[in-house]
Amino acid sequence: MGVTPKRRARHAPFRPLRLFGQAADPATRWVRIVLAEKLQHDAHFEPVDPRSPPDDLMALNPGLRLPMLLDREVAVVEAGIIVEYLNERFPHPPLMPSDPAGRARIRLLLSQLWQAQAQKAATGKMDACRDMLLTLAPLMSAKGLAIAPGLHLGDTALAALLPGWLKTDLTLPPSLAERVEACYSALMRRAAVHSVPS
Repeated sequence: MGVTPKRRARHAPFRPLRLFGQAADPATRWVRIVLAEKLQHDAHFEPVDPRSPPDDLMALNPGLRLPMLLDREVAVVEAGIIVEYLNERFPHPPLMPSDPAGRARIRLLLSQLWQAQAQKAATGKMDACRDMLLTLAPLMSAKGLAIAPGLHLGDTALAALLPGWLKTDLTLPPSLAERVEACYSALMRRAAVHSVPS
């Protein structure tokens, strides 16, 4: 007759997701929007001052790469990796197309959006952001970005970036400005986007 080991506990203790980041950082805001879209309302956001980060964060993330998601013992850094992790960890609603070509289009879009943001941060100029919006104009509508069916990670990234872009001296042709405003309004009406301060 075999011996059955004792169970430590009937259920593992619930540990909510913890997101570390800077509240004003668009990348952190992107992750928070995706968490809200995934209905992870128990996720705990912990604002970080890089000048005096908490010890437990530094123990897990000595290089202080933010944002960082902690899911039980799993620590995930970099916003793009975090949102793909969340999309796989919580499959509903899906935020990536089911086909490889569709996922590749979204990943290319994300790369271009964040490259434009990086140029804005590095130079203080809006040229790359304006060029990005000109490229996206044919895809913009009052429903978001028509690059894949339904809401996708490209929409959520744009929702995180547009508030900062539109607060600058970004000058757009009237026809493009109308499209951007319609797309922006559609994204801001989403409960998940509205719930995350810009």
